[in-house]
Amino acid sequence: SLSLSGSVGYSLSFDGVDDYVMVSHDASLSLADFSVTFWMKTTATSMNGLVSKDCGGGCDADGEWWVYMGHMGGDGEVNLYVIKDGQLGALANQIVNDDQWHFVAATRDGTTGEQKISIDGQIAVTVTNGPTGQLIDPSPLLFGYTYIGDIYYYTGDLDDIAIWNEVLTAAE
Repeated sequence: SLSLSGSVGYSLSFDGVDDYVMVSHDASLSLADFSVTFWMKTTATSMNGLVSKDCGGGCDADGEWWVYMGHMGGDGEVNLYVIKDGQLGALANQIVNDDQWHFVAATRDGTTGEQKISIDGQIAVTVTNGPTGQLIDPSPLLFGYTYIGDIYYYTGDLDDIAIWNEVLTAAE
């Protein structure tokens, strides 16, 4: 367990080679609605795993999801991808690889299938036809790593990572 509670000026720093954090699966992570929030700072220009619930071996199992950079059209943009009875992703159109801190919020409504990505408090993309239902998958929660056809480690810093069991509003 990693805890920097009460620390100021610290973040998780990933080298893009082999650094990541793995949190074992817990039933509380089998969610229908969720929000993933975090601060990020990077100059990475290729695919990078940020926060994911992923088997780590390319199994593309129902219930997996990924928040990552660089897969669906842009190298410095954030993506949210959900697998459940099919697959659908949302690609934010705002560049975040400018070596500045950005606040990212990725949300998924399990009833409607709506997925949103907000960058620095502004909605960057909304997808309304995503998969619905509860995401049940025993995969671990991963920070700084994802496997989408290959291993993608993150190069940069992550801070204040939070997983919520609700769809946060812009005001929240």
